[in-house]
Amino acid sequence: MKNSPSLIATSCLIVFLLGLISCQESARFTALPISHTGIEFENTLLEDEFFNILTYEYFYNGAGVAAADFDNDGLDDLVFTSNMGNCEIYANKGEFVFENKTPGSGIVTEGKWATGIAIVDINQDGLRDIYICFSGPYGAIKRKNALYINVGDFKFIEKAADYGLADNGFSTQAAFFDYDRDGDLDMYLMNNMTDETGPNIIRPKRINGEMLNTDKLYQNNGDGTFSDVSKASGITLEGYGLGLAIADFNEDNWPDIMVSNDYLSNDILYLNQKDGTFLNVAGKVFQHTSYSAMGNDVADFNNDGKIDLIEVDMLPPTNYRQKLMFGKTGHDRFTSEIKSGYEPQFMRNTLQMNRGINDVALPQFSEISFLAGVYATDWSWAPLWADWDNDGWKDLFITNGYPRDITNRDFVDYRSNFHQLNSNEIFEELKELEGAYLGNFMFQNNQDLTFKDVSIDWGFDKPGYSSGMVFSDLNNDGQLDLVINNTYSKALVYKNNGQRNTKNQYLKIRLRGDQGNLQALGTKIKLYANGQVQYYEHYLTRGYQSSITETIHFGLGDKPQIDSLLIQWPDGQVNQLYNIPSKQVITIEKKEIEKKPSNFRPFEVVKDLTETLPTFNHHKKFYADFNLQPLLPHKHSQLGPGIAVADINADQRDDFFIGGAFGQSGVIFSQLQDSGFKTISLPDDNSNFEDMGALFFDADSDGDLDLYVVSGGNEFEAGSAHYQDRLYFNDGQGKYEKAQAALPNISSSGSCVTGADFDKDGDIDLFVGGRLTPNSYPLPGTSQLLQNENGNFTEVVDQLAPGLKNIGMVTAALWTDYNADNWPDLILVGEWMEITLFENQLGKLVLKEGLPGIDASSGWWNSIAAADINQDGLTDYIVGNLGLNSRYKTSVESPLKIHWGDFDKNGNLESIISFVENGKRFPIHPREDLFQQIPQLKKKFPDFHSYGKAELSSLLGKDFLEKTKNSLTVNTFSTALLLNRGNKGFERIELPNMAQISPVFGIEAGDFDADGLMEIFLAGNFHQVEVITGSYDASFGLLMEVEGDEKIRVKKQLIGLGGDVRAVASVFLNANKSLFHIASKNNQPAQWVNLHGKKVMGTPLPEVPGAKKAMLYFKNGRLRAKEFYLGSAYLSQNTNHIYPEPNLIKVIYYDKDGTLIKEHHL
Repeated sequence: MKNSPSLIATSCLIVFLLGLISCQESARFTALPISHTGIEFENTLLEDEFFNILTYEYFYNGAGVAAADFDNDGLDDLVFTSNMGNCEIYANKGEFVFENKTPGSGIVTEGKWATGIAIVDINQDGLRDIYICFSGPYGAIKRKNALYINVGDFKFIEKAADYGLADNGFSTQAAFFDYDRDGDLDMYLMNNMTDETGPNIIRPKRINGEMLNTDKLYQNNGDGTFSDVSKASGITLEGYGLGLAIADFNEDNWPDIMVSNDYLSNDILYLNQKDGTFLNVAGKVFQHTSYSAMGNDVADFNNDGKIDLIEVDMLPPTNYRQKLMFGKTGHDRFTSEIKSGYEPQFMRNTLQMNRGINDVALPQFSEISFLAGVYATDWSWAPLWADWDNDGWKDLFITNGYPRDITNRDFVDYRSNFHQLNSNEIFEELKELEGAYLGNFMFQNNQDLTFKDVSIDWGFDKPGYSSGMVFSDLNNDGQLDLVINNTYSKALVYKNNGQRNTKNQYLKIRLRGDQGNLQALGTKIKLYANGQVQYYEHYLTRGYQSSITETIHFGLGDKPQIDSLLIQWPDGQVNQLYNIPSKQVITIEKKEIEKKPSNFRPFEVVKDLTETLPTFNHHKKFYADFNLQPLLPHKHSQLGPGIAVADINADQRDDFFIGGAFGQSGVIFSQLQDSGFKTISLPDDNSNFEDMGALFFDADSDGDLDLYVVSGGNEFEAGSAHYQDRLYFNDGQGKYEKAQAALPNISSSGSCVTGADFDKDGDIDLFVGGRLTPNSYPLPGTSQLLQNENGNFTEVVDQLAPGLKNIGMVTAALWTDYNADNWPDLILVGEWMEITLFENQLGKLVLKEGLPGIDASSGWWNSIAAADINQDGLTDYIVGNLGLNSRYKTSVESPLKIHWGDFDKNGNLESIISFVENGKRFPIHPREDLFQQIPQLKKKFPDFHSYGKAELSSLLGKDFLEKTKNSLTVNTFSTALLLNRGNKGFERIELPNMAQISPVFGIEAGDFDADGLMEIFLAGNFHQVEVITGSYDASFGLLMEVEGDEKIRVKKQLIGLGGDVRAVASVFLNANKSLFHIASKNNQPAQWVNLHGKKVMGTPLPEVPGAKKAMLYFKNGRLRAKEFYLGSAYLSQNTNHIYPEPNLIKVIYYDKDGTLIKEHHL
């Protein structure tokens, strides 16, 4: 057969265009021209004085796109929704050439406001049908959703009413899934509409289905019709829904529903109760969420077999646009929202990393968007997870842009005068408002919980107003391509050129399920290849108002085949395939493979290993630190409480003290012989203080343990008697009385207390860390060196430790013989401080500077603890920092800084934190916060635009910045390990990123499971943070193990230790011979944790009086040093037990002079 001239010409044109495109393929992706794709769709909006963003809130929310094979030719076709025009459908003709099939297709939507699109084979005839949502400021008739039944050859018949799905609410998106597991597909419908109250007005939540924006659930009746079962199913909560995802979040094999809500309304996670009803548990599983949440997506991004979640918001990544958006921090509003019953939410993207299932069968999530580097992508709409480089790890793409930037604070202020204008004048002003004309974001997975912004490198350099998007392998070359629906510009098709420059492999899977669910929606897949596991759940509604391809795609890296493929079908049946070659498409039909019932679990249920033990509920009265100092990065009134553990009555049982808040006394718990504890109260006036660190030690050398308690906080004026520390003498009978004259009269807000005989006179002396000068951030506290003279303490810091008194905002300290000269040295850490070492030179403490490993180490350090981590006979140190999951970023080259002074000459101290962007230093604070402190700056920077451009030098003056000594820097926020290299100093090693997800306070190290390897236990969060950043709440405790080659691996991720954790200490329970840890929490009950959930320790070896350190010898030749401490980590004191580990053969004990005093053989 001869080819026609027109066909030959078309073929030549395609060859020419492909050749032209290939010249542009240096980047991974190429935006194909319309002349090649033939896709001319554009979501065009026509605004006027009566219909615009001010009259209709969702005018610029964009539209969706779907990829599906409508003609079953093996190529995905495309459908675009349009807000004001007609939705359009395009047939894929191969090689990225598409034909517009809209004319004659039966798809007619013009005059209606189309939003989201969902693809489903609703009548189970093997042809994909189209469900389109409608909204807009129209009457109910124009808001009826449409169901277009595919009758073949790109012809469709609208049948929504026949199926009972012609909902006329305000729909944003629909998702099809089998919620009741009866074998057919039901539908969840997400709605979004404001009412006269306003979407951000704080008011009681509306939870009984009375709002227009309450979502709906439609049950498939099995006869070609659907019924609204929303109220009966518990779908009754209000919400301004923009993101919808279906997944089995709690791994019970029943699909759950995740809804991301805009504005004040909280996000919703409806857990399937397996009885036709749903229960919202969002507030129990997420520590916080995005405030103005847009689209969302679910996938296992870190290949741990658990479903993770991303939802996007509007936080810009650049200083200038952030300054245009934020007027002030808004602490009072945040507090009001919480008091009104709303759950915490912050204005940024949130990446919820799934940590596993807790002991009440709920998933727990850590929000790590700051750590991951994906927290700020401006006015974002659709996030999608997919492996675009086929390396076996999911990358992240986010669409972006908004035609009128109504968050611009200058416009917001100007808009307040609009009541004086008529509608035409308002519209003329509105037309002058610029849009957020921005590029989209592509983030490559670094495979370590972080992502690299490769947007420009991968070819995404075109700005626009993008909304819905999908991925699909449009040319079947094994690489995922991208399709984006834009407002005011043509839709974009991005070709993935990755196959040209990588050897990475792939596997594509097409599923065919049972009748009723031929698409096999709800299928779960685990793929195993060369020690790596990938997990996928098969649902099509993803991102924002869009529906992705049905063909499942796995990148495999350089693996030529997969070891096994585990498939769980929606009904729970499981199939497994082995040794499948890569670089192919496989079709799996359920009926063709032998069914093997299995309890398929993508991840192991990890229980919160706690036990019912006596606890203490810390009650902290609210104090508004930010009202006095609006520029604070966090509060200082909620830093406690501490914990001290010791045997206070010499019965060989661990007892402990836990501190109280102001107005609440701390309590001593004394362990009983059989089981349990009794409480011992301190004198009544103990409640007049804010307890920080505490220490049991023999202050008066009478053979029993006395108690020192540090007073701290930020609530009182400097010099207040509430900051006076206290010493309680033990009368030998377990009763404690306050020592009236044993301490110097020093009223300073303190932090830690730690003891050692630093002058070797036979009694215990003390270091007390000065935390701060109240309400004068960042001025240092007053640290004390208290020399013991027969139970009376004298301040000798100026005489014996020059420079120590005002060294900084000390958070933790440790007496340790770092150089093995038998004189205890002092290591300090603190906020805006370096790791600081005072070397003990024959009883005088001398600042040691320039020591390798601790130079250039300034951070916001919280904690320090010691152990011989690598078991080489030298003491190493674990140092807890802020971590990397924060908006505060720093480096040695571009450090975070703080400057302070009385800038406005009003007699009060102001402090300004600054950061570097593109080589320029800017203040980090919003305009209104800074001007509240320094009102004079308003004249110099009269609007948000000028402030957004203002460098720090223009605020404070170059002369001041060059001459002032009132500045501090931070070089690192990483929690780290200091390996002791002897006379070579220290080697500082950043701990794995899992240890950087939250501030570290509690630290303990030891071989807790007696396997011969040292473990590091970390805990900590901090909720009292300025609300642009939001709470540091991602940690649930972490256990790491140090292997023989000094490599550190994460051993256990979900210990169940969440909340506002501070001190952590170990307590040996004699009754069941188990080692437990107790953690104090600020304004929350303390919590007990058993790290391994079993008895792994024998009874501790007898203590040796006078011993200051020991060397432990093991059968395999290992040698472990152990110092005995009085106080360590954050506000903590642990006992100095040595446990009879299986391979331990002897312990040699040494006194303060290094003299051997006992050798214990096992």
